[in-house]
Amino acid sequence: MLLKIDATKAIDVTREFLKQSYATLSFKNIILEGNAWIVEYNVGFLKDNIKKVRIDANSGKIIGCM
Repeated sequence: MLLKIDATKAIDVTREFLKQSYATLSFKNIILEGNAWIVEYNVGFLKDNIKKVRIDANSGKIIGCM
């Protein structure tokens, strides 16, 4: 499977998306699940608050955030 979006680009897209709403960002993990990157960031200041963002591995578009 040839992906147009690599892990580094998926991390960058996620960071730019999350920094619109959160001041504190700490990268945690990234995995490829099918045709989507699942990027995890800790956005908590005093306690952990993990956000998972799904990035389409072909288009680079955000397809979900939880």
